[in-house]
Amino acid sequence: MADEAPVVTLRFRIETPHGQPIRGATLILRRAGQAQAEEIDDAYVIGLRGEGDFQLFVEAGNGRGTGASAFDHRTLRTTLFHRAPAPGRPPDLKVLAAPPGQVSRVVQVEATADGFAVRVVLDYLWFTPVGTPPTLGNRTAVLIDGEEAWGAVADAIEAATERVHVTTWLYQETAELRRPDPLAEPADRAGYTAHRMLQDTAGRGVTVRLLLWDAPFLDMPEGAQEAAENLTDNFEVLQEANVARGNLLRPDEYPLFSKLLGAWPLYSFHQKTVMVDGKIGFCGGMNLKENDWDAPGHTLFDPRRARFSRVADFRRKVLGRLEASDHAPRHDFMARVQGPAVAHLEENFRERWNHVRENHGEAWCGSSAVGAPPPVDVAGGSAVQVVRTMPPPYGERGILDVYLRAIGTARRLIYIEDQFFRSTHVSDAIADAVRTWPGLHVVVVTVRSYADSVLQSGWSWECFRRIQARRPDFELYSLVITEVDAGSQVHVREVDIHAKLMLVDDTFLTLGSCNINDRGFELEGEINLAIVDPALARETRLRLWREHLAHDPRLTGDIDADMLVWREHANRNRGASTEGASTVVPFVPVERNTMFDRFAW
Repeated sequence: MADEAPVVTLRFRIETPHGQPIRGATLILRRAGQAQAEEIDDAYVIGLRGEGDFQLFVEAGNGRGTGASAFDHRTLRTTLFHRAPAPGRPPDLKVLAAPPGQVSRVVQVEATADGFAVRVVLDYLWFTPVGTPPTLGNRTAVLIDGEEAWGAVADAIEAATERVHVTTWLYQETAELRRPDPLAEPADRAGYTAHRMLQDTAGRGVTVRLLLWDAPFLDMPEGAQEAAENLTDNFEVLQEANVARGNLLRPDEYPLFSKLLGAWPLYSFHQKTVMVDGKIGFCGGMNLKENDWDAPGHTLFDPRRARFSRVADFRRKVLGRLEASDHAPRHDFMARVQGPAVAHLEENFRERWNHVRENHGEAWCGSSAVGAPPPVDVAGGSAVQVVRTMPPPYGERGILDVYLRAIGTARRLIYIEDQFFRSTHVSDAIADAVRTWPGLHVVVVTVRSYADSVLQSGWSWECFRRIQARRPDFELYSLVITEVDAGSQVHVREVDIHAKLMLVDDTFLTLGSCNINDRGFELEGEINLAIVDPALARETRLRLWREHLAHDPRLTGDIDADMLVWREHANRNRGASTEGASTVVPFVPVERNTMFDRFAW
């Protein structure tokens, strides 16, 4: 009889996709009744009697325990078939089935002297198996707009004692990290510029390494070139080109033109990071450029947004509302992190830096190799994963996976602020989410002038259309500032949203260098942080909505109630905006054909 059959011992090892053991999990095997495994050392042990189908259920105990057990994981439900041993027939254990789309899985079954060893991988809920693993114990802060973000970077650089590692897209040496006196002459502001601060830091004996994108047809900036050529100044500079190439026009729609035009060097290394002493890291969307700076008010007449070369007289005119600032109001983010995730930001830098050195021979003989980063101590309560898009020869697409996982997990709110909204991957995922969860709020804040431009709007419209087909009242939002100059003339101007942020259910957020466009998800060199920290996510959303909704006191943190406030402001601003009002304005993008390739613009 089946109940007289010998007991077969199953030893399960449960781990993350990165091979880290999961402790404190629940493992249940069901047939007529059910039995729960006992955790012994590094295995979950359970006795199996008889043969036939057995239902296997494994759950990580999300949010409980330490180490990898503290991450949110997806459960495993599958069927095992056990064939008992018989004369001339060895025992066998097979995985029969798992629900469609299930990513947690049994990955290995091996026979042992008394049974079987089974390895189970429980997939992450929020994070991705691609690239470096997520880390616990990080202290994170979301720095909103350039005044706060670059001020924090400047503080960290000035306190550096060992090394400063920087990656950026384009580099303007006159970008001012601090702007305390908007009316000062250029000579008095030079000490606050990025290049001077890095030079001064190197002059104190700190090793400074600056990694730039080698942009086609653009020379290295003069000061950076001098630093690269000077072998005794502690200031090293390298450039890296993106070897990926692509079509300008859609090859499926215009095959002849695409063939005639050929492939173009369209893609960049777009990462923006700063790491100081291997202990503090910054990751965001802001370049070391003059225009990548603003204060939260995004006022039109702010002399601090004038070009570096502008003298005090011009800046006084801006302050007096007689002249406009040179650069448009600009909204962006940077995250500051302390803890184990910093080592992975450093690892990204090390990998890229050493690759350039190893593949440029004597051209960069003055630069030094970067060693493996040491582990970083626990500093706080955020779970953080460093995720990347990396072109050949690296080949990594973790950022897109994180976006799709987070959207698929959303139940209450998807909130996006991004320079672009033109990825069909993301729009299809959102369309699926709102079909499954009709009460899910979706708010997308982007730049209308980009969404409606001839080059951009084809794919912006296509992405918008796919969501609107599932939710007919879906709209996009832009940020608009209205002010009056000294001559009583009204000026209405769109804020240049340079952000790359998505926030889900006041639990998860991701921000960094990657825009919501398919070139960023598949071909550019990008880096983001994926963060699970409900307190930080909620605080960040409230700060942003208060900034955008004229500090409306009715914003409390309750998602449904706050959405009513958002919609009220947006409806009031529809088609018009007045000075002092909130800045969110709803819009529908222009309908255009998708003639340009989705990876081109």
